[in-house]
Amino acid sequence: MSDRRIRAGILLRHLQDPGGITVYTERVARHLGLREPDLECHFLYQTEAGAEKLAGIPGVHRVLHARSRLGWDQIAIPRYARRHGLDVLFHGKFAVPFAARIPTAIFLPGPEQLMVPHLFRRTDRLLSRLSLPLHVRRARAVVMLSEAARRDLIVATGVEADRVRVIPPGVDSDLRRATPEQVADLRARLDLPGRFVLFLGGVTPLKNLRRLLQAFELLSDEPDLSLVLAGFARWRYAKELAPLREGNLARRVRAVGFIADRDRAALYSAATCLALPSLYEGFGMPIIEAMACGCPVLTSDRSGCAEAAGGAAVLTDPTRPEAIAAGLRRIVRDEALHRDLAQRGRAQAARYRWEVAGQAIATLLRELASRPGPEDSP
Repeated sequence: MSDRRIRAGILLRHLQDPGGITVYTERVARHLGLREPDLECHFLYQTEAGAEKLAGIPGVHRVLHARSRLGWDQIAIPRYARRHGLDVLFHGKFAVPFAARIPTAIFLPGPEQLMVPHLFRRTDRLLSRLSLPLHVRRARAVVMLSEAARRDLIVATGVEADRVRVIPPGVDSDLRRATPEQVADLRARLDLPGRFVLFLGGVTPLKNLRRLLQAFELLSDEPDLSLVLAGFARWRYAKELAPLREGNLARRVRAVGFIADRDRAALYSAATCLALPSLYEGFGMPIIEAMACGCPVLTSDRSGCAEAAGGAAVLTDPTRPEAIAAGLRRIVRDEALHRDLAQRGRAQAARYRWEVAGQAIATLLRELASRPGPEDSP
């Protein structure tokens, strides 16, 4: 490799979609463009809407149109890589452009499609079982969010351990305890109840919202406690919300929809606690976001959730609604525990910085670009 800048393709076809994958790759892309001058970043999008998110970030910005995600990954990207002499690729949506004969790192938050396939649609299960191991084995590096997810991926796919890197996410600098004025403003705008448990995330079977609702129904001895659902609906969401049509639960549950970044700190600060009893997570970014705002957390005792919590949350068996209810009851009733979780949570969240994640990705891209592998030879 010569002394010229490394030309890195940052593949961002998903950037207009909500969710943790988008948050992670957007924050990392910003760091690469703003803080790593030896990288000539080519930010590649599938739509103009995606490109708007990084407008103004130094680098080459291109929208590559394709009729499908497959065409974008396997035709548009290799063609662009050849024409512009890219040295390395980083794909934020766990797919390797096979015809691009240069090192590729892919981002895979967790192998939930392989670990809990029954939670996915039949077509998704089949596609993941066939394609995900293929992409993982072909990638020069797989970036994951937790050691738990890394271990699961190695067991599920047989990928070499040294190809899988754990690079956890960060916490946005504006996620800290909101002022009383900010909290009051959000309460008024969203008509938030006084005391409430917060769920934030995509409504899918992975998030275990159905059992959270069943658990909340068991908290009838806390009549002034509400449940606020914030986030966005994804596949099979209607089944997850079925308990709302049963009994008197609906009057104690408030759905506020997708929350803009500017309102997240106030929402976490207003909540009595966050509940994220997911059946599987590669990490669970709302856990550390809530902690940064002094919001106590209840989460699962497995997968990346327990790792993200770092001993600063109440852990529970996500398969048992009564266990979830008992954990929530402890947090909302025990004031000393509530204060302790808030304090320990802030210390845990402080360990996670986007600057560290961005630097680690930049280091990985330099390493891959300077160390040719089998796919780089003619």
